[in-house]
Amino acid sequence: MNDIPPELLAEVLREVEEEREDPDKYSVPIEELFERLIAKGWRPDTPLD
Repeated sequence: MNDIPPELLAEVLREVEEEREDPDKYSVPIEELFERLIAKGWRPDTPLD
């Protein structure tokens, strides 16, 4: 699995924080986190350069 770029992870967590009534961005289910990261272009199975 590829490392998640920190900037991309921060962006996704900011979005979650803005969308939720309870701004606990650290309580995001891992499945939702992966779905959001993949939607933004992250690929867990692509080899690193």
